[in-house]
Amino acid sequence: MKTKAPGIIAIVIALGLIATGIFVKRQLDMPQYLIIFHILGGLLLVTGISLLFLGRQSKE
Repeated sequence: MKTKAPGIIAIVIALGLIATGIFVKRQLDMPQYLIIFHILGGLLLVTGISLLFLGRQSKE
């Protein structure tokens, strides 16, 4: 796929993971899961941004 869709989807899922980590920590009182959700969200965020930039370079 040479569109921006995979990158945008990855970024949206990453932001959801980060928000889920904050929710789990504050509402369910499970701070040990915060780091797991934030690490996974951060990796997916970097992947999504990379996909966006790779898609842009292949079009030029």
